[in-house]
Amino acid sequence: MKRNESHGISLEKFIKRNGTICMTPIELAEVCQKKKFVVLVSRNDKENSEYAAEVCECVKQDNSNDILYFSLKLESEEFKSIHPELTVEVNDTPALSIDELENIVKNKNNTSKMSMVSIDHLWIMGTKNTYATKKEEVEEILSKIKRLVEQEKITVLALVLLSKYAPNSYSLRKELESYGNFMRWADRIVESRSEI
Repeated sequence: MKRNESHGISLEKFIKRNGTICMTPIELAEVCQKKKFVVLVSRNDKENSEYAAEVCECVKQDNSNDILYFSLKLESEEFKSIHPELTVEVNDTPALSIDELENIVKNKNNTSKMSMVSIDHLWIMGTKNTYATKKEEVEEILSKIKRLVEQEKITVLALVLLSKYAPNSYSLRKELESYGNFMRWADRIVESRSEI
């Protein structure tokens, strides 16, 4: 069992207690090889996207299977101009719902084997159902992503942007829990930092 040396406890217990961990992109790429649902959180949108792009590139170097990057913020050409080094397929379908994403991924995985899907970013995604609160909508999205990971045997890396105006005492875990039960659905919740 892996240990967190600075705390003298197992990594699993550390994650359970603190909610998020920090990893380098290379370390996270190793996790992404294991068919997981990974949530990448940050209070800096640009940093989160750059970190995710670096993770995708690391995964691509070690795995010949396709990576599908859902760019919900930027059009494909704009995304590629920002990340010219990234050799992944970019899908920029506007106003994409989780159900549409599921269909795209399943069809793609049937025609050419995939290793990973990246969603940039989760808050922009919707559902076909109508909910009284955003939290209920997020719960449906999270549960369907988890199901997709298990059914298609792929990794999903979902980017989540949190408020940069939150007080210092307000942890990423507390803020995530106010939006949905991320601890229940995600296999890993990672804080994006290029240098740790």
